[in-house]
Amino acid sequence: MVCLGDLLLDVLITGGDHDGASLSIAPGGSAANTAAWLVAAGVPTALVGAVGDDMVGDLLALDLRRCGVQPALRIRSGTASGTFAAQLAGGIYQPLATCRGANDLAEWGAEEAALLRRAQHLHMSGYVFAHPVSQACAEAAAGDAHRLGKSVSLDLGAPHTLRALAPEALAATLRALAPDILFCNEEEANTLLALQNGGGADAAALLRWAPLAVLKQGARGSSAAGRRWADGPVVYPAPRGPVADAVGAGDAFVAGFLAAWLAEAPAGDTANQALALLAQATQSAATCLGNVGGRPARRAAP
Repeated sequence: MVCLGDLLLDVLITGGDHDGASLSIAPGGSAANTAAWLVAAGVPTALVGAVGDDMVGDLLALDLRRCGVQPALRIRSGTASGTFAAQLAGGIYQPLATCRGANDLAEWGAEEAALLRRAQHLHMSGYVFAHPVSQACAEAAAGDAHRLGKSVSLDLGAPHTLRALAPEALAATLRALAPDILFCNEEEANTLLALQNGGGADAAALLRWAPLAVLKQGARGSSAAGRRWADGPVVYPAPRGPVADAVGAGDAFVAGFLAAWLAEAPAGDTANQALALLAQATQSAATCLGNVGGRPARRAAP
């Protein structure tokens, strides 16, 4: 598997005042989190992205290796590695600021194409839409994947990233990427459909953009729809159990779905098959919800 997209250093703040606040750092980024959960599910995975020539970039690459992910990172001198800051409020981390930094300068070349030739699937984070350079990188990667007969998936990404694109430009990019599987949450789906003059968010409405669409619906579970299905969308309940931290749960869900989909390919051709995939995805998300942080739990030292 090759994942293409963002990796960030998350700076997480708890506590209210200047002297009483507690700060922690953790590796993050949707594509990087998904890659780590894929490896945890037994899928060898490389992450294609970019970091700055700085300590943060070194730490992010080191943590990828710790998770078993192969880093395929371009080093961008003079540009900082990506960082994200959030503060805990009401049990939820509220974003304060994001510096995408080198993430916007990812590049697709001969080395990245060689990785893809040895892989089965290309997965992309929708944050590649955030900058023309990373968008061109994604289009080149998807073009290579389709020429090589590899399957492609896209996790749509933040609504503000989608809204920054003109509707016709967004439509052209989605046609260029031509994903076999499209993942998004309800806010992302609503944003996409509103920009494209669509109705309310449901998995079936997303089939304009991919043969298989998966909608992440938080506490209401998840749903999926397929163009070739005789039946309509299928729905699976949300995971049950303790929630330590919701960060990365959507990325873990995507990884669980893809790991099961690749193991059973061409799974997802029927509604019953999709239900089994949603079950695996939900279990992966539940594991993440029980952890603190968006990556699989660290193994204890021997």
